[in-house]
Amino acid sequence: MFVTFFGAWLGHLNNNVYFDGLASMLIGLILIAVSAILINKAKTCCLGEPLSLKKYAQNYYRCLGRSCCY
Repeated sequence: MFVTFFGAWLGHLNNNVYFDGLASMLIGLILIAVSAILINKAKTCCLGEPLSLKKYAQNYYRCLGRSCCY
């Protein structure tokens, strides 16, 4: 909201509509950045954290000792 107000205020102060357009583009960039962060967080929540190589090896070798591993 601050960006919107500041852009409109600068546009009114200088009689220049480009400041309002610049503020709108800046808001778009802010929304893109926030959505990228939220997509990353949602992906981590849905898929889980990646398994470390150490834990993978432990599970693999534990599974080798059994005749059937599911």
